[in-house]
Amino acid sequence: MEAYRKLCTAFYDLAMPEPHENSMALYRPIAQKVAGPVLEPMCGSGRYLIPMLELGVDIDGTDASEHMLASCRQRCAERGLKANLSHQYLQQLDLPRKYGFVFIPAGSIGLITDLNEVQESLNRIYAHLLPGGLFSVEIETLNARPATSDLWKGRWVERSDGAKIVLSELDQWDEENGINRSLNRYELFEDGVLVATELECIEVRYYELGAFKSMLEDAGFQHVTAYNRYTHDKATSEDTAIVIECSRP
Repeated sequence: MEAYRKLCTAFYDLAMPEPHENSMALYRPIAQKVAGPVLEPMCGSGRYLIPMLELGVDIDGTDASEHMLASCRQRCAERGLKANLSHQYLQQLDLPRKYGFVFIPAGSIGLITDLNEVQESLNRIYAHLLPGGLFSVEIETLNARPATSDLWKGRWVERSDGAKIVLSELDQWDEENGINRSLNRYELFEDGVLVATELECIEVRYYELGAFKSMLEDAGFQHVTAYNRYTHDKATSEDTAIVIECSRP
């Protein structure tokens, strides 16, 4: 089942229009001073990429969702920005440039659940870095796994014209593999009338920090360090979201 389509993208843009400031506080200074261009694979509709462009950062973006990229292009055009975007899956990343800094925020890498594809994704990122280039990635740990399973939950957002997009979500937790599978239903109501519906199935992998660090090292990365996403303190076994920084020799 295809994910991140039109209604999902519209919901996402309304629910999360701005980047997480704790994450931007880490990425912004690196992007502004690094030698070489910046890449945000899995950039979505530009929640992080657009503020980088507004700062004058030379940044490219890729994503697996055409709908997300279309939204990113539109939002850039509205701001008079020009974005170099490509429709690519991370495990197939193939771009003409090499980068001084690559970052994947918001736990997006968890959307790739096949471990072989995750490893290939890390290999591709390594290959796209300049010598000495930096890579930052956020992961969600097993401590962040859903508190409930097999129960419907939901929320809604409102457009400027008063229309509402309702998200209903049903989680199923796979304890053996550390993967949460969500069946999501997006419903668009205009003047109280249901006019569109989308269904999608999203899978997210949660990690033990040591296992993900090993995958980074297998890809060739060095100087692997990990921080709490929210406090920027050294990561601990109790953290739910972790930022990992590493580099290509």
